[in-house]
Formats: sequence, C-alpha cells, structure tokens
Amino acid sequence: MTDITFKDIENEVRRLVNENPDYKYPAPYDGLCTYNAVESEGEDGTEAKPACLFGQAFTNLGSPIPDKHEGQFIQTVLGVLGINSTRAERCWAGAVQDKQDNSRRWREAVAFADRIYPIS
Repeated sequence: MTDITFKDIENEVRRLVNENPDYKYPAPYDGLCTYNAVESEGEDGTEAKPACLFGQAFTNLGSPIPDKHEGQFIQTVLGVLGINSTRAERCWAGAVQDKQDNSRRWREAVAFADRIYPIS
C-alpha cells in the first residue's frame, strides 16, 4: 500500500511528458513494460532513471513499483498497490502505457489517452 493518489501519478506523468515530450521508451519484452528498466546514463552525465513513464513517475514520487510487478498492466499495478482510481483513470493509464510500450513518443501516448479517456 502507498499514500500516493492517482492524481499524484497523473500529475507526475504529465510533468515528465512536458519535460521530455519526444522520449520513446525502448520496451524490451515484446511490448511489455518493465517499470524499473533503467535507461543508460546519458553522455551528458545525467543520472540513469527508469525508462518507463510510469516507473519513473512512481520512483519520483518515492514509491518505486516492486520488481514482482514487472510486465503487469498498469491497471493491475494500481490495484495491487491499493491506489484508488476510477475506471476512466485506469483506462487512461492503460492507454498511455500501451502507446508508450509500442514506441510512441510520450507526448503522443498522453495525447491519445486524453482524447479517448479524458480525465482532467
């Protein structure tokens, strides 16, 4: 269980997308998200971070997704971590994850989810 809310996660996802809108997540396992897969340290000396949008959001919020949930849908992860969310919020998160895991830019993933499942 965690004290973070779905709104916290959504806000952090949107902040990360605004910070790096053209990032493409290199999903390593046939389109399945590995939340804690680490992007290599950049040439500019930046710190290595989880490459997955939701993995990075949870880490930034101080609650990394446990390794045993790697490859699970974000909707499942929200439930097992006890994060209350509406059906629309779970669908939004799932749409973002699906597009990200299929090599869409972060901004495209969120824009798609916003069109199909508007939550904000």
